[in-house]
Amino acid sequence: MSKSNKLKISISVCLCAIAAIVTAFLLCGGSNYTNAIPSNATALARLDLSKSEDGGAVSAIKSLLGVDYLEGCGLDATSSLYLFETVDGNFGLCGKVSDMDKLKDFFSSQSSKGFCSDVKKTGDYYFTDIKESWCVGYSSNSLVILGPVTAAAMPDAKRVVMRLLGQKKDRSVVKKPIFAKLSSMESPIAFVAQAQALPEKIAGPLFIGAPKGADVSQLLVAANVYFHKQHVLIEGTPFSFDEQLQKSLDEAGKAYRKIGDSYFPLVSKDDAFAMFLNVKGEEFLPLLQSNPSFQAMLAGANMAIDLDNILRSVDGDLFFAADGFTDKRAGYSIFAKVVDSPKWLKDIDYWKSSCPKGCSISDDGDKAWIYRSGDANFSFGLKTNDFYATNSPSKLACLADKSSKPSLSSDITGEIRNSRLAVVVNPHAIAGTNDVAASISNAFGGMKTIVYVMKFK
Repeated sequence: MSKSNKLKISISVCLCAIAAIVTAFLLCGGSNYTNAIPSNATALARLDLSKSEDGGAVSAIKSLLGVDYLEGCGLDATSSLYLFETVDGNFGLCGKVSDMDKLKDFFSSQSSKGFCSDVKKTGDYYFTDIKESWCVGYSSNSLVILGPVTAAAMPDAKRVVMRLLGQKKDRSVVKKPIFAKLSSMESPIAFVAQAQALPEKIAGPLFIGAPKGADVSQLLVAANVYFHKQHVLIEGTPFSFDEQLQKSLDEAGKAYRKIGDSYFPLVSKDDAFAMFLNVKGEEFLPLLQSNPSFQAMLAGANMAIDLDNILRSVDGDLFFAADGFTDKRAGYSIFAKVVDSPKWLKDIDYWKSSCPKGCSISDDGDKAWIYRSGDANFSFGLKTNDFYATNSPSKLACLADKSSKPSLSSDITGEIRNSRLAVVVNPHAIAGTNDVAASISNAFGGMKTIVYVMKFK
């Protein structure tokens, strides 16, 4: 055999060997740290640390780890951090390790301060726990934190983390559509979440228009997050990987119109939740009736007044507000622009005579009434073309005083005007009402207002 042929064969063998190594590397998931994210994640968020401002979610992660600078603890600050929620309700973090020895020294130092337990090696991985609530495991490639869990559940959490650290790409979320969707998003902080991963009273407004009984695992929202000085802006789009569900969401989007500024002054510091939209009631009511979150509200209200017919008369701005997320604190307000001389005005006498036992409707002025039922008392009526139903005297005063100025900043009202559905959340008003509320408040620490604006495809 000639030397040239031998050389060609040698080169071919080398190329084949390299190809085999590369193929094996890829099939095993290589050293991609994201392989440690579970495939059953129902919510997934990405934080690009190199582009994210030092605040909000980044500060919350630093607080979790007990550090001032992520760069000095062995994590790769040039790579994204991923936050996830699993189908069983656990929360987790996945980050890229740049220096395992430095990370080990960091946790050893934190252990000496009582921040975490002693670092112990199991197989190829190292483990500790933060304040007996968060299980921490890491390898030379990935860091995974899972929790919060009880001390009794910590061994199970450790087994889960060990499995995640060793799993291959085809067993991780990397192969799932939710990861591909997140990877296509532009902002430094972004998330994709299934409806079932969100609190019901937050998810409800986001998926108005989804068919009744739709599989919540097939309803998702993709959102870009932007931190401003005094508020967080979340630009979200509801979507589904299911073609028929996506068509339903697209069709529902046609019911929303450009929001006006009729009810900006009505938002108060006590409101935990406020929603703005502009609709024609006859088109919008069927969407509300198919939404589980609003079904309960409509059913309760219809026992007192015919809210369905009232909503059918809406033609313009519509405003919902709630002062808390728990039954004990919940107080709701509805304000809406309605058509001239709505038909339901003729039904008031019938409502009075058909009130359930223990309830009553009494006059309170021209086109104004009070509904009484134990503690569930509220005023409702019509001022020109503004329908109202509320137990908030301050909101009624603002409605009457046309010179009232918006309590929201001009930046926020500008963002609301540029959308077709907007939800304003006040973390301070909901903090302490439940664990989810506290988590929201902590994640957006220092921010007075969270503004979610709906974008449609």
